[in-house]
Amino acid sequence: MRVAIAAALAAIIIGLGALPAEAASAPYLVKNIKAGSSGSVPVELTALGNAVIFTASGGATGRELWRSDGTTAGTYRVMDIRPGSKSSNPRGLTKVGDKVFFTADDGQHGQELWVTNGTSVGTHLVKDIAPGKQQSMWRGSTWPIAVDVQGVAFFTTTSDPRLWRSDGTEAGTYPVPGSPNFVDKVTAFQNRAYFTAGGKLWRSDGTLAGTKKVKDSSGKQLNAPVEMAATDSLLFFQLKSSKLWRTNGTNAGTYKILDTGPGCTYSCDPMQLTVAGNLVYFTPILGTGIEVWRSDGTASGTFSVAQTNEGSSEMFAPVGDQMYVLVDGDWVSDGTLGGTHRLDLPAGMWVMYVWDVAGDVYLTALADGDTLPTLYSYDGTAAGTIEVGPPSPGWPLELTVIGSKVLFRAQDSRGDELWAMNL
Repeated sequence: MRVAIAAALAAIIIGLGALPAEAASAPYLVKNIKAGSSGSVPVELTALGNAVIFTASGGATGRELWRSDGTTAGTYRVMDIRPGSKSSNPRGLTKVGDKVFFTADDGQHGQELWVTNGTSVGTHLVKDIAPGKQQSMWRGSTWPIAVDVQGVAFFTTTSDPRLWRSDGTEAGTYPVPGSPNFVDKVTAFQNRAYFTAGGKLWRSDGTLAGTKKVKDSSGKQLNAPVEMAATDSLLFFQLKSSKLWRTNGTNAGTYKILDTGPGCTYSCDPMQLTVAGNLVYFTPILGTGIEVWRSDGTASGTFSVAQTNEGSSEMFAPVGDQMYVLVDGDWVSDGTLGGTHRLDLPAGMWVMYVWDVAGDVYLTALADGDTLPTLYSYDGTAAGTIEVGPPSPGWPLELTVIGSKVLFRAQDSRGDELWAMNL
């Protein structure tokens, strides 16, 4: 049974189209950041220019901010934000424009908003939003911490739960004028931030005049959705557990496209709205088993493409214009009934994650005889499912492309460390 993966991971889980195994180098350990069997456990790999920004535990300095270009010399700690053995615990790394925003605790200001351009000089506290050692950002911040609206970070805080905006400077970091309290579920769409607050759906361009409640085609204010997902031209959102809506940013273009029943009142299950190309895929709550649906934003273009009576959860992996669905037998779909089918895999293989590597597909999978999940290239056929290596480190995760390299975290006898392949 697969457990559905959060939205912040979906941005890196994708792929279809095979890269022949010989087209990529064998994986290599980039740097043994922390000696011993546990490793540095690099997480939140975030591409920024020709490098990856991430967090890692460097031993005596605790967990801090690191960067790597895929070489040993080019892999180093960006800054010891909290000097000494204690960690600053950077969290929620989010690329916005040419910077990465994150939260960290330097021991003097609590968990606050920070920003980096990948250099020590360009890494600094953005603003002490909750003065002193009080924190404005949740210590367990998930990845990502904000959304990118035309190079400006939109986010919320625990100390002042309005919608905030930041350009990475102290003066340019402030609550959005006219923002309500208790903002949640912030999503970027068409140069605006859409968010929920006070049981309603809002949107903002960062100005007082541009911050308002969203209305439907009849002029009625919309309730807060369970979740949202945006294509280039449409924002899809779920009301209750049974109703799918869309908006193009206008009142006339905001309306319901699917209604499968009365739905829930509280604790609504999300449909797992996930975008691939100009379609959104989802699983409406219809009873037992799982049905995979797709929508182009019209009632006629909203229909089921796959059904299974087994499993109770799933993981969507967008694939450019295609979608992998990891559930009971595993599926791939191009959005048509004829183009939706189960994956052709070696007998006994269990796929855990699907990764887009410059348009080619790689799998983190457990095959018969494996002791740990390893990395496979995949061309859509069982015969073309080829283990990458040797070496073949275990548990390859967070595959992230920068230029002609792909960096990822994986395990061997040296623990959980940073690995790479040349493409």
